[in-house]
Amino acid sequence: MSTTLTMPTWIRPWYPGGAYGDHIDVDCPALAKQTSQPVEGSGWLDPNVGLLCATCVPSWEAVCDTCDVSMADDWEDDAGRFSEADAKAWKREHRCAPRVRITPPPSTPRTSR
Repeated sequence: MSTTLTMPTWIRPWYPGGAYGDHIDVDCPALAKQTSQPVEGSGWLDPNVGLLCATCVPSWEAVCDTCDVSMADDWEDDAGRFSEADAKAWKREHRCAPRVRITPPPSTPRTSR
């Protein structure tokens, strides 16, 4: 039996966002709609706890090692950030016998197992 430890990736700076989630990007358009002068949150933000702004959350990626196509390239018309569920769906639907790597963004809350 093995145990895997998941350590939080603490984020600094971050910007409180209220009911819509906290922001990790000072240039986030959603944050700009909330305030013209963002105020940095105190302490460090744990992305595994609480709500993060969907626009600020770094995008997931999936890349097929067989044909070297990425989800971002394949779905470029979908413009926006991709979730873990998007990466898994792309892996299921990919056209070749895939060896697909799903890569989480550098810091993101866990969304599923």
